Amino acid sequence: MEEVTRFIEVHIYSTLSHILEKKLFKDFKTLVQEYTQAEVDITPTYEVIEESGPDHDKNFCVGIYLGEKEIGRGNGSSKKKAQEQAAKDGYEKITKI
Repeated sequence: MEEVTRFIEVHIYSTLSHILEKKLFKDFKTLVQEYTQAEVDITPTYEVIEESGPDHDKNFCVGIYLGEKEIGRGNGSSKKKAQEQAAKDGYEKITKI
């Protein structure tokens, strides 16, 4: 039990403040929204560009936009997953990661 406690103190508790400070737990939709609102004062919007496949196995292509400018695209088996991929693509492009 002592080893487990020591492991948690060294590897978990010691990094917890870093994780909370850097907000490493945020998803890309949150990150891109915070970034764009702070930098250009525009809230991004998402638009379904294409749907394909049968109803039981759809695939969605979604674009993320700042105003009328598309900054990223993503695909997924749901609109939410496609939006997250689009946000990741857009975030990487606008922050040059």
